[in-house]
Order: sequence, then structure tokens, then C-alpha cells
Amino acid sequence: MAAQQPQSGDRRAPDRGSESASPLSGRTAWARNLAAPVRDFLSTETGSAAVLLAGVLTALLWANTDLSSYESVWHTVLSIRLGAGSITADLRHWVNEGMMTFFFLVVGLEAKREFDVGELRERRRVAVPVLAAAGGIAVPVAIYEAFNAGGAGAHGWGAAMSTDTAFALGALALLTPRAATRLRVFMLTLAVVDDLVALIVIASVYTKHVSVVALAERGTMYYPPGIVYMEKLAVGKGGRGVVSLELSAAENIRALAKAKGMDPADLTVVVLDRPRHENLIAEIRETGARVKMISDGDVAGGIMPALPDTGVDMLMGIGGSPEAVITAAALKCLGGDIQCKLWPRNDAEREAAEKEGLPLDKVLTIDDLAKGDDVFFSLTGVTDGELVRGVRFLPQGARTETLAMRSRSGTIRRIQSEHNFSKLMRYSSLRYGA
Repeated sequence: MAAQQPQSGDRRAPDRGSESASPLSGRTAWARNLAAPVRDFLSTETGSAAVLLAGVLTALLWANTDLSSYESVWHTVLSIRLGAGSITADLRHWVNEGMMTFFFLVVGLEAKREFDVGELRERRRVAVPVLAAAGGIAVPVAIYEAFNAGGAGAHGWGAAMSTDTAFALGALALLTPRAATRLRVFMLTLAVVDDLVALIVIASVYTKHVSVVALAERGTMYYPPGIVYMEKLAVGKGGRGVVSLELSAAENIRALAKAKGMDPADLTVVVLDRPRHENLIAEIRETGARVKMISDGDVAGGIMPALPDTGVDMLMGIGGSPEAVITAAALKCLGGDIQCKLWPRNDAEREAAEKEGLPLDKVLTIDDLAKGDDVFFSLTGVTDGELVRGVRFLPQGARTETLAMRSRSGTIRRIQSEHNFSKLMRYSSLRYGA
């Protein structure tokens, strides 16, 4: 009996039941029907915002019920390996430095699209969100300073100025899921400008801050009255007796490279990012050496050449006189070397130095700056840097990391401390955590 063929125009729906029953189908009709709305929900801004809110609420509940397990999850190490190479970091760093990079890339691309073909292609429309962002930065900072000016927390004004872009856009999607396009673009532009300014402030004001102290016998630390700047040259143990402030920057770089058996192009020189160093930086780069610019605080930059795994070989340039003495104390402990010359900023300082009998043309050695063989040095991180991690706040206090050393013993210690604010305030006049 011949099978009946479908006539022209006879369109029959496929047998869904038979398809789902097939062991090769891979997914049942029930799974497909469930996945479709979930996928559609997550692909919308409202769905993504809801997931973000759920994650925040879960984290808040978890952190306030079992903090130790919550922190341990963030310290979980994740590695990606490809052959002999690998990238290893804890979960916190993967989120902060990995996923957030992609987030800002997507937000930036969306903002660029609005500038090119969207609502912001008319430049006059940019002014309003930019001005709103400026107000959103200035007002929180003013409020913060009104309560903290003159106190220990006054320097933390940068924490008050940034809007969380993800939450701002998520809140807009949840509260006004059908918001007008212009309102959405306004919020997007405001958040991007706000975050951009905050990132610039963090990079220039709060990066790699440390708290340092040096201790030695009375009268052994150099003090030049009225001279607040010195020209500096600092190296590690391999540069002792090799470099000199009597030589040019190029000559010192070539001499250090020869002593270390390296090419000048393989050396890295730390220099403070100041206009007065333009000629110095140009001379360094002419030798092929790399320049590592730092925004301020050249104590850390001065001791990095004497520590392993920092990638720094030398510090050059003009910086603070107190920092030079503190750096000398640290380098005495590490076996490095520093040379300095007094650097008057103007004729008034030069005349004052001459009246004090200060040797303006003399090269001050490490022993001139920090005499004696029993010197102590301590460096504690305020924000994350190459040498130590910054302060980590805990529910009852804070955790700090300190680099401590002594010249007589040559001992170098890395100390992690946990500080209980409530106990500290029982015998201290400072209001910890206030």
C-alpha cells in the first residue's frame, strides 16, 4: 500500500512529542520552554538589574551572618594556564581587575554609540549631563568635608565622589523599565563622566600611599634648615660605588648597566612626575632605559631598587629632603645606597642655606644622611602599592601590612596586623573608624 504523499500547500506541524522523545534531541520540550523566557528575561536591562539586586542582597545577608566564610570565598585562587604560562589571582582581583574592565568597556562603547549616532550626536545635549555629573561630584565632597575637615578622615573625600555606574543604570532599569530614551542616555552619560573623574582622582591622589617612619640615635639624622628639596640618586646593593651625582644621568645608567651585566634598555628608573624633570626624563630615555613615573612620595621609589622583584633599578630626580633622610635609613637596612645634593628652590633659600653654612655643592652620602649602624625603618601601606597592600577594613577594625627592618641585624619583616578599633579607643584619644 503506497504511503500517502502530502498535497501541494499541505503544511503539517512537526510532531513535537516525537522530537522530544528522541534520545538524540538533547533537550526536552519542557527545558526549551523554560529556558526561552529565562534567556529573554536576562537579556533585558530589567532582568540584569534584578540579578544584580539579588546578588547584592545575598552578599549583604551572607557577610552579616558568616563573615569568615564570605571572606574566604573572595580569597579563592583561580588560575588560567596555557602551556607554561599562567595567570593566577584570587576571586576579588578577577572581579575588580578583570570583569570590571569588560563592564566599563561595554558602558564606554554604549556611550560612544550615543555620541556617534544616538541622542548625544547633537553636542549641545552633552552639557546638561556633564554639568549634572560635576554637581554630583562636588556636592558629596563638600558634605563629606563639612563633617570631616581637620580630622583624621579628611583625606578620604575621594570615596564620596563616585557614583556606582552599575547600580545607577540598574536602578533606572528597575524603577523606570520603560523610561524615555533621553532619560536613559542622560543617566548613562552622567554615570560615565562621574566614574571617569573618580578614576582620575584615584589614580593621581590615592594610588600607592604609604605611612613611613625611621628611628635612629639622637642627632644622627641629617637636617638642613630651610632646604626642603634635594637632588637624589638611589640604587640597590649592585649600584654601591658604581654611580655618582657627579656624573650625568646617562653616564650613571650606563655604569649601572655594566655593573649588573645588563643593557641600558633593560634598566628601569623611577622619577617623580614633575615639570622640573622633563630634561632628566628625556636624557634617561635617550639611553634606552625605561622610566617609571610616580605621582608623589619617593620613599617607596627610593627603596624599590634595593628590593627583589620590583623591576626597578634606580631612582633619580629632585624630591623632599625629609624623604631623602628616611630613604637613607631604609637603604642602610637593605644594603643599598643613596647620594643627595641640597637643591634650593630660589635665591632666598640659597641665601638662607649659605648663612647656615650648608654645603650646597657637596654630595651627601648615605652616612651623611643617616649616621650610625643601628637604624630602624617601617613602612605601612595605606593604599595598595608595589611594596605592601593597603588597609583592609573589617567589621571590628582593620587589617594592615607593614615592612619593618633594622640595619644592625639586617632583618626584614613583613607583618600583617589586625586592629580592633573598640579596644584601641579605650586608651587612645583618637576615634578609630570615625
